[in-house]
Amino acid sequence: MSNDTPQKTGIWAKMLKMLGGIILLGSLIIGGIGLVSDFSEVIDFSCRFHDWDWCEEDVPPETTAELAIRLLADDNQAGLQIEILPSPSFRVGDIMRLRFSSNHDGYLLVFDINREGALTTLFPNQFSEQQKQGYLKVGQSLTIPDVDYGFDFLATKPIGTGTLIAVLIEDELTIIRDALPVPFKEIKTQMAKVVVQQLHQQLGQSVQDENGIDRPVRWSGTMAEYQITH
Repeated sequence: MSNDTPQKTGIWAKMLKMLGGIILLGSLIIGGIGLVSDFSEVIDFSCRFHDWDWCEEDVPPETTAELAIRLLADDNQAGLQIEILPSPSFRVGDIMRLRFSSNHDGYLLVFDINREGALTTLFPNQFSEQQKQGYLKVGQSLTIPDVDYGFDFLATKPIGTGTLIAVLIEDELTIIRDALPVPFKEIKTQMAKVVVQQLHQQLGQSVQDENGIDRPVRWSGTMAEYQITH
């Protein structure tokens, strides 16, 4: 009669123990993968709200329109409004007009940002300056282009969504208006972002009130989108 039964039992015990370890390790790996996946989602979400250097590769760069909306169109205490005429949807070659109104008096700035991120200053311009001086009054509307321009705005490529940014400055700051890009000249994406950032910095300066006390510049901003199709 053989006496190897205890040895066989020990071998089977070791094999079962190894199998259990493998199963446990597999469970940990699977759980770890799930944990890593969840952690990655948390990091991705957090990067959208924090300026962390190591987030830059995962989060798409901010577009010109997104930057302009964040810096220039986030506060509209003046109730500045943009009306796109005859509607926000155009085909290439269609005529478009823009009408502006406000609950406060102020100097109006208008920019167009196309789908590719290029920026164009629409107002003030050499045609509007002759009469309106770029000033928008309460109870009045301002349309561009008006009959004095002698030309129309035509919807042009690129196809897609365009963004209008309007800013109303209640204080007379000629330094800002003098620093604006040449009207109707398209500024490419990278330089367009610089223009937006510089304008935001200028709007952040202080002015003195009638008592000689420094206060923030009073300004408001808003935005509107339009669509251009074939």
